[in-house]
Amino acid sequence: MDDDRVIFNRSPPPPYSEADPATQPPQYITGDHSISMIQNQSPQFTNPTIADDAEFIRTSVPLLAGRAISDTGAFHWNIDSWQALLKRNTSATFYVGGRRWKLLVYPHGNNAPGQVSLYLCHTPTSTAPPVHASFALAISNSKMPAVMSVNSTSHVFAPEDDWGFTRFISRKDLRVRLPGYSRPVLQNGRARISAYVRVYRSGESPEPEDQVVSEPTHLHTGHIGLVADPASLYLNSVVLSLYHIPQFRHAIARIADSGAARMAVGTAMQDLFHSLTLQDSPPSAAALVAAIHDQSDETPATSTIQHYMRLLCECLARRMADTPDESLIDCLFMGTERTTTECLNVSYANSRSEPIYDLALNITNVSTLQQAIERYCAPETLDGSNKYRTSEFGYQDAVRFSRFESLPPVLHVHLNRFEYDLDTGELDKNQNWIQYPESLDMAEFMAYDADQSMSWQYTLHGVLLHHGDMLSGRYFCLMRSDISDGWLCYEDDLVYPVSPDFVLDTTNDISSELTDPRALDHQQAGRFDNAYALVYIRTCMLPQVCGSDQPLTLPLPRRTLRAASILSQGSIHMPTLTIYIIDNKQGVRYPGFDLCSHPNIPGASASLIELTFSLTTSSSDFILQACSALGRLPTEVRFWHMATRVNKTLRCDSPIDWQNISAVRDLMKIQGSAYSSVYLYCELRQLSDPVYFFKNPVPPNTTMVHLKFYDPVMPSLVALGHIYVNAKLPIRTVLPILCARAQLPKKSRLWVFEEIRPRMIERLDVNLTFDQAELATGDIVCFQAELPHGEEQGVPFGHHARLPDFFAHLAERQGL
Repeated sequence: MDDDRVIFNRSPPPPYSEADPATQPPQYITGDHSISMIQNQSPQFTNPTIADDAEFIRTSVPLLAGRAISDTGAFHWNIDSWQALLKRNTSATFYVGGRRWKLLVYPHGNNAPGQVSLYLCHTPTSTAPPVHASFALAISNSKMPAVMSVNSTSHVFAPEDDWGFTRFISRKDLRVRLPGYSRPVLQNGRARISAYVRVYRSGESPEPEDQVVSEPTHLHTGHIGLVADPASLYLNSVVLSLYHIPQFRHAIARIADSGAARMAVGTAMQDLFHSLTLQDSPPSAAALVAAIHDQSDETPATSTIQHYMRLLCECLARRMADTPDESLIDCLFMGTERTTTECLNVSYANSRSEPIYDLALNITNVSTLQQAIERYCAPETLDGSNKYRTSEFGYQDAVRFSRFESLPPVLHVHLNRFEYDLDTGELDKNQNWIQYPESLDMAEFMAYDADQSMSWQYTLHGVLLHHGDMLSGRYFCLMRSDISDGWLCYEDDLVYPVSPDFVLDTTNDISSELTDPRALDHQQAGRFDNAYALVYIRTCMLPQVCGSDQPLTLPLPRRTLRAASILSQGSIHMPTLTIYIIDNKQGVRYPGFDLCSHPNIPGASASLIELTFSLTTSSSDFILQACSALGRLPTEVRFWHMATRVNKTLRCDSPIDWQNISAVRDLMKIQGSAYSSVYLYCELRQLSDPVYFFKNPVPPNTTMVHLKFYDPVMPSLVALGHIYVNAKLPIRTVLPILCARAQLPKKSRLWVFEEIRPRMIERLDVNLTFDQAELATGDIVCFQAELPHGEEQGVPFGHHARLPDFFAHLAERQGL
């Protein structure tokens, strides 16, 4: 990699000091000579397509109203060989506003597969005060920099702090022409990374009349926040919301009193709460994040707040086992939801009860929390291609609705702002304003036989917010510190009091005397339109939850297994679970998207094997019964867990390790409490299978992909099972196998596609390796015989000559 750096800056660098070599004016190499930073001159711009970096800063970098600008500057980092970049790469140091900065790029994503991550790093001495800066980061074509991907934001940088965009641009988009451009951003391995920075005047060197002195926030509020660590980010709000539940906080403090060996998450949480209680300076939650990832094997790179909360509670519940607080997590956070399905034309009804640890609401086209809950519980009609399948009467028109048998003392409500767009394949943020009340009455949403001895009124206790979009932003929260105390706003290390009206978004006036710029931002920028989680506490239980340090002894809702979906067929004493099993035979008969239909992909279903088991059924009994239904011996099959991906597809995830499965209830823990049934893929052993058929996990660099063949003449889409491939070999090496599976001539020319979602069937370059094409275990590869020019005329009228068109028609017909 050959770094070619040019910097333009309106102000001189910090004065040279032999005692501090870092303050020397840096030298930047361009071609075969070096130039130093231009001082006290107008910038000399070398880019003919962006005539003026200063103009770009003026138009593209956010300008914070009411702030005095200290300095602006631009920095360009030329990359001559993108392939030569390491996992983590930093640029040379550059100066803006008398501060040292660097660019940090992760070409393969920072815990974000398929993405490029890009950050601006602040690297002064540890004694330097925070500095507020707004900036834009860009990756552009090295020969035509107007072809660029750019994102902008602002941040208060602490020493040794970085801020930016984990999902700056997808690796695929980096190499393709973006809409409106004639060439890709990355061309021939070359690109230019740029930073455009505007630094605002702070308390470091203010004019006398502008001088601002920010005292530590604990002197004003008695509370401290958490360090803005990129490793924790939105988990900071979750930690603070839990810290402000006294019953939970006291239980965490008692963890050390147990004689059992201390586990990582419990230790990290206890240390963090201890620091929040006793320290004067903000601690970091990074150790807790690392402990969650170390202790759990189901933390995807794109975890959500809801997912992290569930993982955190599961880890703590295991830690509290066999202690006086062993039921605390369930007592505080678990309720029970009953889903009832009633057929309209026959006498048949079915109820399913399952534990819930939060209420996840769709907020599209609603303006109040009440409307969102009403829609959540509203009846849904099952008809047409989405009829309900009964065991006695086959497919029937039906109506399905939900009610709550019980709700927890602490109710977490998640507002689903981040939605997957099936048309674009990207996560989008819903910016709708949602009105949430201080007092929430849930009585009308309770089941007819729910306990009515106490009121189901809830009091608002916390609001978790995000300001920004999918690519950037900041997380903060509003918390009521106690039953009678006022409200506090936490934004990283900043804590200040706010009024109840401000919390409910009825005023922009903050009841604070702090002069920290971030506090003033809240008053100026309507940030409270972006609540994404709410914490409510049952009003009649406030004294127990917030006013006592004794272990909670609240009655549990109908005793169920946590993180497990319970299917009840009339008997609450024998909870059961429906397990759907699919093997190659069922797949061949399924002509649609994915390997089978499921709640996210309705439509014509394969005849799945449907089995119902008691949760206490042993794993050995399950295997025997499942194999009997399949007509196979246990030695001839291997079961795979199927997981729902972020794009709502259902794909094979990993072989089931039966050493960790003692009963059917353990299968439920794999998928968590959000699912009412379990889908398994049955891998049938064949003579051609590799010797590692029963090895778990699958050996490194080995990928299992499913195959489908499309014949436009019939037309038909047929599943052809799966194959194991070497991820380091080109896709073209398996083309003879595909031809053989489809009974085509051995040297037939093929079009090969990846089935991503119903309206995205991407053509694959067969010269790429499976790794380069980003094909992973469980992905589906579809193919058809290539149609030479003119042969499309031979496809019968009404049939689709190309596979993507067939899937688009199928999606349109099924309403996907």
